Amino acid sequence: MKTVLVSRHPGTVEFITDLCRERGIVIDLVVSHLNNTIEIGPNDLVIGNLPVSTIAELTSIKARYLHLDITVPIGLRGKELSKSQLKELGGVLTYYSAIREGGL
Repeated sequence: MKTVLVSRHPGTVEFITDLCRERGIVIDLVVSHLNNTIEIGPNDLVIGNLPVSTIAELTSIKARYLHLDITVPIGLRGKELSKSQLKELGGVLTYYSAIREGGL
């Protein structure tokens, strides 16, 4: 079992790393994007802010997913947020799973 943190944002990586350390979660690998070169298997833990289609893929292979839940005010959207800003905004990690049900 391994833990992979996925983020291209330095403030997010720092913030999540601190949250995980406080909870006894050891991060094995930090990557900017999840791609085919990173093997994710059952019971692996992926942490980040990923699209629902990727969360569904992780759920289908029985990996676990922790999402950075945060409400970003309109004035801060699209801006690089620091670790302290993420903390002030009340960012938390929440387990999610998703199921792809089909398309139209």
